[in-house]
Amino acid sequence: MKRHPFAFDFGFSGLTKWFYGPWQHERTALQTVGDAATDRLDEPAGSEASALRSDTVRLLESSLSTDHIATLWRAASNQGHSTPYFGTDARDWLRQIVEVCDEKLRTLRLTAEATPLRSELWAQTEPVLREISLVRDKLSLTTDSTRHMDPTGSVAEALDEVVITVNPDLGFRLFLRVLNTYGTPITEGQYVRFEALGERFGYGEFHVVDVEWLTHQR
Repeated sequence: MKRHPFAFDFGFSGLTKWFYGPWQHERTALQTVGDAATDRLDEPAGSEASALRSDTVRLLESSLSTDHIATLWRAASNQGHSTPYFGTDARDWLRQIVEVCDEKLRTLRLTAEATPLRSELWAQTEPVLREISLVRDKLSLTTDSTRHMDPTGSVAEALDEVVITVNPDLGFRLFLRVLNTYGTPITEGQYVRFEALGERFGYGEFHVVDVEWLTHQR
């Protein structure tokens, strides 16, 4: 599997970390998107903006309902930058993210290009769905600490839809983010399988390790 040029989480899932709520930053929402779309040390020019744009366009053009997109954003960001509060819906928010990425790429004199999903990515669909199914009950059970992120208990269903209809790679990355925000306990065996999936998706060395702390929550 071709490796991504990022040591940490990236793209749309990586953006949710920048808004981890409650979101109270001095930077505006769009400035924060611009920060997330800025390349880090030793990354190829435009790689962060391209990855974020690619994920966002796929979600925007997908068959996912706007409510499911909003659920994924709330759950992965811990209600950071709640779109209803800011007077926009989830698809409007996606369009704004794409515009920021396009401007970033124009500044770098690069052209946004759609990249087809490799067949080996789709081969990971069933393994990712199995991992989601193992914690479905925990993700679907709304508690006092998670109700503000997913009041309908539909985040597992939304994750399944991303994996099946959008991109299993993005679905897995969002799954890891949701586990983090929910603080969902996982076993050592689950973590080992997450690492194996991360290898197959070509993640960087500090990506999957972000959920290692959940093995100590049982």
